[in-house]
Amino acid sequence: MSDRNGYSGADLLLAAAAGAAVGAIAALLLAPRSGRETRERIAGLVDGAKARAENLPLAVRAGAAAAREAFVEAMDKQAPA
Repeated sequence: MSDRNGYSGADLLLAAAAGAAVGAIAALLLAPRSGRETRERIAGLVDGAKARAENLPLAVRAGAAAAREAFVEAMDKQAPA
């Protein structure tokens, strides 16, 4: 669905996300730090993101297992006795 200007909500959301990313990059590059400090900070952020990404499959599996258990319990409660 688009508004009168021909842009959809997804287009506006994508533009906002792109603008936020550009702003974050500009802030990192223009911050009053030395190049070494900025590179170390970026490396730390990347390492943190990698660690969270490595844990994501395990978290998804655990969430799926919990959802299955909750579904089975709900179905058992509704089954005629």
